[in-house]
Amino acid sequence: LVLKGADGKELPLQTWPLAYWPDGSLKWTAHAISAAAALAGPFQIGQQTSGAAPGPVQNRSQARQRSAGDRIAWNATGSLIDIDTGPMRCRILKHDTAVVFESIMAGETKVAENGRLVLLVADQAQGEDAGTVATDEFISRIDKVTLEQSGPVRATVKIEGTHVSAKNGRTLLPFVVRLYFYAGQASVRLVHTIVYDADPQKDFVRGLGLEFDVPLREELQNRHVRLAGDTGMWAEP
Repeated sequence: LVLKGADGKELPLQTWPLAYWPDGSLKWTAHAISAAAALAGPFQIGQQTSGAAPGPVQNRSQARQRSAGDRIAWNATGSLIDIDTGPMRCRILKHDTAVVFESIMAGETKVAENGRLVLLVADQAQGEDAGTVATDEFISRIDKVTLEQSGPVRATVKIEGTHVSAKNGRTLLPFVVRLYFYAGQASVRLVHTIVYDADPQKDFVRGLGLEFDVPLREELQNRHVRLAGDTGMWAEP
């Protein structure tokens, strides 16, 4: 299938099957395009008449020689998956590690590294009658990483694992994280799914999220953190 914009030119399109009829014919398909300021509708989708559909680019320098953001470059080895959308490059470790993201690059600048899932579990609910509350910190353990889709417009990475207590090695809340990368985009969509296998009478989840190490390059006196909220800004050196 091909997609054409208002000017009649073909746009990069990625298509994959979702469901089939009992006789094996195609029932539903999914389609992905990468958002860009130059996109203008209405759009038309039709059958390709000649030539082969463009495939993913596996060489980053080749990807950068193309027009900005029209293809995803990827490279999968035994230890990691490297995905380059053009403005962003992400390295994902594949197994036996607590780190999901080894690094995230914007151009040639590293903006984050050592991305890992974190879980905080308390031994009792917090309230006026609560005594001393003990909190256990869990970190992610990656068991399996799969490159589900590999471009040219969209790449999808599936990460499976569980949380492990730093204190006693207990495992809790298995998870599946899917990462969606789009050609030309400097962002990644992350869908974080957990399976609640804890004891609701003993395990009280206090925090669940993703944590990064962020390199700070300015002088010590110029290093600040600022978070904007609905009613103001929180700032701290």
